[in-house]
Amino acid sequence: MEIVRLPVTELGQSENGVVTAGFILSFNEEYGDQILEKLNKWIEWNDSAKATIEAALEKLDEPLYTCLIGNYYGGNFYCRVSDTSEFAYSEYSGGNNLADDYGLSITYTMSELNELLLTYNPDYLIVTQSEGLLLNDTEDIATTYQSLIADLSDNYSGEVVMFSQFIGTGPGYVLSMMLYATLFIPELADAFDLQAEYAFFMGELIGNTDLASSAAYYIA
Repeated sequence: MEIVRLPVTELGQSENGVVTAGFILSFNEEYGDQILEKLNKWIEWNDSAKATIEAALEKLDEPLYTCLIGNYYGGNFYCRVSDTSEFAYSEYSGGNNLADDYGLSITYTMSELNELLLTYNPDYLIVTQSEGLLLNDTEDIATTYQSLIADLSDNYSGEVVMFSQFIGTGPGYVLSMMLYATLFIPELADAFDLQAEYAFFMGELIGNTDLASSAAYYIA
């Protein structure tokens, strides 16, 4: 008899299905041992990051920073609200996501986004880039970032963070937690080498060496 850990309690988010499906595929499969090895590496990586974050959160009385999170695509901002993974991980990692506080909806034009920023003035505007753009090599993260910055109001006083959507997809949510923790928890500002962690995820776990060497995020 074999017993495996199925990650059914990983914040109740979408990586459950990704990793659980991987465990199932690892049985009676030609490459089963390789799949299981990578999944176990992911679990160790995931648990280590969470242990670091949770230890720091115990010393944090309340969130110190506010944020607004969404995906930037086609000139629109697609806000992340409480039934989405990015919202949950931002809250878990010590942030205060404003989306639910003010009953925000999903889709905003850039002019509407600027109104939100000037009205609520979050400490961080956090934006993901669609992985489709990266896979098709039609628009790299630097180009998307500069386009976004050009359309934002100069009167917004917070910081803008853009990261590869691969960070916030399935098992890549470990990277989301690391990124948010460095932003929201002062004690962890230098705890994670995000570019190195991204390279490990894309290269070692995913096997995409081209993307492993690309930029993981921009902050300004």
